[in-house]
Amino acid sequence: MNSKHINSKVSDTIRIYQWIISTIVSCGKVSFKELSDLWEKERLADGYPLSRTTFNRYRDGIMDLYGLEILCKSEGRNVHKYYIRNKVDLYDDSPLRWSINSMALNSLLYKHDSIRSHISIDQNFDTEHLNDIMEAIEKSNVLRVTQWDDCSKKTNIVLLEPYGLVLRQGIWFLVTVLHEEAAAANIIVFNEESQPSYEYYILSNFLKVENTGKKFIKNKYFKIQRAVSMSRVWPSVKSKETISVTLMVNEIGLLKIKNQNRFLYNINRQNNNKSQVTLFFISDEDVIEYILSLGSNVKVVAPQRMVDTISQRITEMYNEYCE
Repeated sequence: MNSKHINSKVSDTIRIYQWIISTIVSCGKVSFKELSDLWEKERLADGYPLSRTTFNRYRDGIMDLYGLEILCKSEGRNVHKYYIRNKVDLYDDSPLRWSINSMALNSLLYKHDSIRSHISIDQNFDTEHLNDIMEAIEKSNVLRVTQWDDCSKKTNIVLLEPYGLVLRQGIWFLVTVLHEEAAAANIIVFNEESQPSYEYYILSNFLKVENTGKKFIKNKYFKIQRAVSMSRVWPSVKSKETISVTLMVNEIGLLKIKNQNRFLYNINRQNNNKSQVTLFFISDEDVIEYILSLGSNVKVVAPQRMVDTISQRITEMYNEYCE
């Protein structure tokens, strides 16, 4: 059997899996007869009828490949209907949905292999450090990360409590809960409305990742969807539209930055009552207005163009009031 024929068989099987999943999801619950009738209308498997044995084999394949469990429920009078127990995993931006879509696309690429050179897909991302980070999330272990600081042009080491991973625009982000609030969770009772503050780290800035083996207590109200929604700007290191500004902030300024959700930020280092913070943004005007609203609690240190702009705005305000 040549490779082209094998690829065709794999493509057909994945296509059938996709059809079964989408059909059951759209119906909610479906009997075997209903599924068989739809199968014949779609003319799948070259017109061959769908036997129960074949369907059960497909169910096992779907479970092995996607982790989706198709169960059968009795509804009385010899009526049995199939449904997907964990179909919620297919919604939103779950890894399972991404995996299924990727396999569907791969199936199409095999089918139309002759035009592969005419298709460009921006889905290249670095998987370095992912295994170590995922293991640390599973075991609730603190990570010791050596990262590159573009502003100081030096490396720094941070201890992070890993909670989740986010893939945006081909860039992986590590989601962490602020250390102070994670420690306070032992004393303060959090409810579902009182979410912790999050930090987001770009994995491409990581030079070295080490699992310390030290356990941390997770905030039980952490939800990855909430953490994602609290960051409205996901910077792409490849994007010319995304810009960063480095600030030196006091304790009040740091608290205000932590409690906002307009900008993604990183706390690069902390010394006594001062912290260096990087804000990521797209619109100059938006971030300038925000920085000015923080008053004397922050000082812009880089880039120089932003230092000059803020200085000019403050001078104009001073002249307006002290004219």
